[in-house]
Amino acid sequence: MADPVTVFVKPGDPGSEAVLRYLDQRGVTYTTRDVLSDPSATAILFGRLGRVTTPAVQIGERLLVGYDPVQLARFLPHEGEEEPTVS
Repeated sequence: MADPVTVFVKPGDPGSEAVLRYLDQRGVTYTTRDVLSDPSATAILFGRLGRVTTPAVQIGERLLVGYDPVQLARFLPHEGEEEPTVS
């Protein structure tokens, strides 16, 4: 099973919008956490990074900060990668 993907965003943030657009184009299922309206999302980022910054993409235990398509492509599960093969 693929690692869950969570995206920490701030409404109106161009980087956040770019990450969501990228994930949508790739067909990645993700959960969105709004740092302005979700205090626990803010606490998670502050605890992991010592600051609150968006966008941040959590893939399993890995946390990627900012919109970086190269890193996203590297760490996101590839389509079909986690599926068992049928013989």
